[in-house]
Amino acid sequence: MSDQYFRARASISAGSGGIVGRRIIAYFVDVVVLALIGMAAWIAVALLGLVSFGLLSHPLWPLLGMIPFAYNILSIGSSHAATPGMRFCGIALRSLDGSRPGYFRAIIHTAVFYLTVPTTGWLILLVALVTPGNRTLHDIAACVAMTEEP
Repeated sequence: MSDQYFRARASISAGSGGIVGRRIIAYFVDVVVLALIGMAAWIAVALLGLVSFGLLSHPLWPLLGMIPFAYNILSIGSSHAATPGMRFCGIALRSLDGSRPGYFRAIIHTAVFYLTVPTTGWLILLVALVTPGNRTLHDIAACVAMTEEP
């Protein structure tokens, strides 16, 4: 068994160890990064729509709504297994066996996050206060745990 496996399992059983606070900070860092990406994309789509006399506006505007999904899936599924906010805070997601989650688990993690969090008014995140390792519902659904990165 790998050393990462034991670190992931220790994080799940030992509790937060400050990870909950770092997750909150990481989320707000990611919101700022997404806002900057969104503003740049909005300007690009507006300019492309203007240059094409509106022909590109209709197919491109709906794509702006996909930016947060792509951001999370591509970040979590990458070799870093973390969004830029998570990397800034020194945390990352790991599968329960200690490996990186990959894109399939990243899709599940992101889909459950965006389905549950807005519909419950963020109250679903209180699940993290009563689960082993302070795992959220989207962590449990994707079979991942948040770990500290050295």
